[in-house]
Amino acid sequence: MQIRTNEDGFTLLEMLIALSCALIVLLLISPALRIMEETKEVELNQLEWEVFYQQTKLEVKEAKELMVAEQIVTIKTLSGQYATYELYGNRLRRRINNTGHEILLQNLSSIHFQAVRNGFQLTIVDLSGKTYSRTFFTYASITVNGL
Repeated sequence: MQIRTNEDGFTLLEMLIALSCALIVLLLISPALRIMEETKEVELNQLEWEVFYQQTKLEVKEAKELMVAEQIVTIKTLSGQYATYELYGNRLRRRINNTGHEILLQNLSSIHFQAVRNGFQLTIVDLSGKTYSRTFFTYASITVNGL
């Protein structure tokens, strides 16, 4: 039997050096990943706000009836369904007949609905503290605070 004298393999020392290098690289990269994760959006996206405004303006304009409370607006549509707008966590959501979960706006800290003549005013504060406000008008009858 012939004994091989091939020395082309890894030694234990080389393996430990390679493992040490890999661990050092991972330790240097992990803080960078945490920093990237922490830079979450806290402001309302301007395009998201404009799309929301245009879509809601059409729905409110074509409403049969409008019920305005401080935290919730309910719109009775032409088809007889009820669309409810409410704060859910830090999001504004829309529900049809108290079912569904359509996210309209994100990164909100508070919302406030206020009845005005022929409509309502929506005031939103995002997570950074910036305030947005728009007024929606309708030809429908308006009920304030469920009265």
